[in-house]
Amino acid sequence: MKRQLEEAEINDQPKAKRTRTSERPPLVDVFHAREKGKKTYLEDRILSIPDLSTENEALAGGKYALFAVFDGHGGHFAAQYLKTLFPKLFVEHLVKRPPHTIADKKERNKVVKEALIKTFLNCDKEILEQQVLGGRSDGSTCVVCFIEGKTLWTANVGDTKHIIAVKKNGTVKGISLSKDHTADKKEEQLRIQNSGTGGKIENNRVLGILEVTRSFGDPGFKDFGVICIPYISKVPISSKIEFGLLATDGLWDLWKVPEVAKYIHETMENPTKPGLKETARILLTETILDRHCTDNCSVLLYKFCHDQF
Repeated sequence: MKRQLEEAEINDQPKAKRTRTSERPPLVDVFHAREKGKKTYLEDRILSIPDLSTENEALAGGKYALFAVFDGHGGHFAAQYLKTLFPKLFVEHLVKRPPHTIADKKERNKVVKEALIKTFLNCDKEILEQQVLGGRSDGSTCVVCFIEGKTLWTANVGDTKHIIAVKKNGTVKGISLSKDHTADKKEEQLRIQNSGTGGKIENNRVLGILEVTRSFGDPGFKDFGVICIPYISKVPISSKIEFGLLATDGLWDLWKVPEVAKYIHETMENPTKPGLKETARILLTETILDRHCTDNCSVLLYKFCHDQF
């Protein structure tokens, strides 16, 4: 008989402190959970801010939500620090020119993209400085999901993914909105080899050690072509999007994008109609116990409240 993960094993994190409580209808229903898998430690961190105006009232005139999954490696310092540093710096960039105050769509998109890139780079700089002071050498991948009005933004470094499930002929099609940055990708190999840093790819790893080619932290590799410039994409929010999923590579090592999208869809279509919490539990149970995940595994599952768009 298959064993379900116990409630204590669903490591749903406490909510971070907010500057104020949201009184607005939610833009999304969301649930996140994490599990250490076969490891004895948990280096993943999850960020969930369903109403970003709780961070700064200057954003109250728009519709904003921010979600992220950080996958730490070699320690949890970078991932833990990002959970508070990323939203702080991102909001600081956004409030300089709140997107909802910009009428021109092209200019608004430019402002959001610049805010995302600057936040990634500034976070990386801060983390590297703190690592030098503390003698740390860990790093973290990251995927960010940002809702801005009727636009769904994705930004990522490393191999943490964001997918959406689009309704099609009674089922769903899984579409990845992020892009993997790993040393087995030809594009990344060429970038590092042509970077003039002396960085080399050996056995599909940077210097034969690091699997990802873009990350936060990792001070020992930043002089060898590892960067923190994110891949960024955007899609319009539509009623055709059934759900979205952010997850670490502990899950993606064992699931293909179309496969996991279909699995979640069929789970939620079960006659018992499980909610996001139960669906996430079922997904983690399948990944950890039945597919024998050996890595940390973290998921954030969301569905749009379409009456808010």
